Formats: sequence, structure tokens, C-alpha cells
Amino acid sequence: MAGAREDPRSRTHLSELGQPENLVAELAKLTQLLADHPCFYDGARLTRISPVESPVYGLLRESEEGVDQVLVLINNSPEIAATLG
Repeated sequence: MAGAREDPRSRTHLSELGQPENLVAELAKLTQLLADHPCFYDGARLTRISPVESPVYGLLRESEEGVDQVLVLINNSPEIAATLG
């Protein structure tokens, strides 16, 4: 008999199957933040703070009233570490 195959049901964690972690809980938190934080309401001001050629996208979000601020940083090249500069 050729090499016996392992039953994937014997694995208990997605990463053991070569699958990414389940992000449902994190996505729920992000969705709640977007719904609740004034910097994500209509009327918020957005200012790009990163250079166009930067591998990191930096965005400052300010609430319409100017009371709250959120700094959003996105690494467009997740396979390499990058800085905002």
C-alpha cells in the first residue's frame, strides 16, 4: 500500500491543516470600531501622511468636530518589514 494518508479530522487546529487562523473575532471588533468611533463617521477629515512611494500607507482620520483622531497604518508589503518614512 502506498503511503497512508492522515485523516485531516485528527487535527484540532486550522494552522495544523495549513490554513490561516480564523479572523472572525478580530473582524467583529473592527466592524464595531468602524460603527462606533467618530473618526469613521461621515464628515471625518482624512489626511494622507505617507509619501506616495512609501510601502506603508499612513492616514490620519479626524472626527468632524476635531476632537478625536485615529492614525491608520497599512503595510502594503507584508512579506517585508517596512517603516513610514
